[in-house]
Amino acid sequence: MKQKMEAKMARMEAEWEATRRVVEQMHTAQKQEVLDLKARLTAAEAIKENPAKTDPTTMQPWFQQYMQAQREETRAKQRNMEALIGSMSERTRRTSSSSSESDTDPVPNIKPSAPQKLAADISVPKFKAWRASWEDYAKLCNVNSMKLDRQKSLLRSLMSLDMQKVLEKVIQVSDKDCPAEILQKIETHLRKKRNVVVDTRDLEERKQREGETFQEYLIAVTDLAEEADVTADHCNDCQKTCMDRSLASRIISGIRDGETRLKLLALSPFPTLDKVKEICSAKRARRMTTSKWVSAPPPRSTAS
Repeated sequence: MKQKMEAKMARMEAEWEATRRVVEQMHTAQKQEVLDLKARLTAAEAIKENPAKTDPTTMQPWFQQYMQAQREETRAKQRNMEALIGSMSERTRRTSSSSSESDTDPVPNIKPSAPQKLAADISVPKFKAWRASWEDYAKLCNVNSMKLDRQKSLLRSLMSLDMQKVLEKVIQVSDKDCPAEILQKIETHLRKKRNVVVDTRDLEERKQREGETFQEYLIAVTDLAEEADVTADHCNDCQKTCMDRSLASRIISGIRDGETRLKLLALSPFPTLDKVKEICSAKRARRMTTSKWVSAPPPRSTAS
């Protein structure tokens, strides 16, 4: 970060120095024009004061030619200065643009790994995980800068043949749909294939199995809740809150440890999902520590 700031300061100093030189050149040119104007005025005054010493028939055409040449020279200097200022402005704009791009995109030039092929029979939770992988891949590859047809071609290349057929013949995708809209339609299609009643029953009946860790049980219950779409009828503002409360209730009723369940049921107000995960994880950590301490062999005594 410090090196970037130093480089940016150096570029700003170089731009300032170049601008200062341009201004000095402009001031020098203006001073020269003033001196030339004073010289012409002095010559004109001399001619006016001593008309007898000059031949008007020869002096007037010469003076007009001289003034015309001076005007043309002044215009040429002005055009050169405008061109110089324009080139300096363009160079400053390019430098600032490249500086801002380097500051906002410090990601090294790497080749990201593409997501696995999107299968047609993928579940909703796994599809969400695949979609997150696609979004990261698209960001690293700067897919948004591509033309729309190339974006869609890249997305289709990451689908299985079965999913491509579903996308073409079942899901209604228009030519104007971007990858984000296509993925949203795929998720809607996957949800329609599910039986909400069966998914809800599976969620309600899911209990922690023997030998299953709390983390494994939490992941399984979360996937079932997403497949059952328990917050489908809720507004966007309360979806996360309702989902967390539903998961907390399911975990409390489904964990195998009766002591932990009683402890959670005794809490008032009703515990949040984070609190439930904290208590269950702490219980498991204490159990593992105690198990290691009990199973450790006693220290060997040394004979005195």
